Amino acid sequence: MSPITLSVSVGCPCGIGPEVTAAALGAASERHPDVVFVVHGDAGAVADAGTLRGVRWEALPRR
Repeated sequence: MSPITLSVSVGCPCGIGPEVTAAALGAASERHPDVVFVVHGDAGAVADAGTLRGVRWEALPRR
């Protein structure tokens, strides 16, 4: 089976979107290793939000 690609828009970097996106990526990446997540938005805002939420970015798969 081919990997599934899921595209996510972060929304406004000043809103709650980066935090929700970071938390969802942290949880979903471990449960669904066959899904490729493509995130559209401010990378810095998502990274900062993920750090605040305890997302271990180095543990997430990169493609």
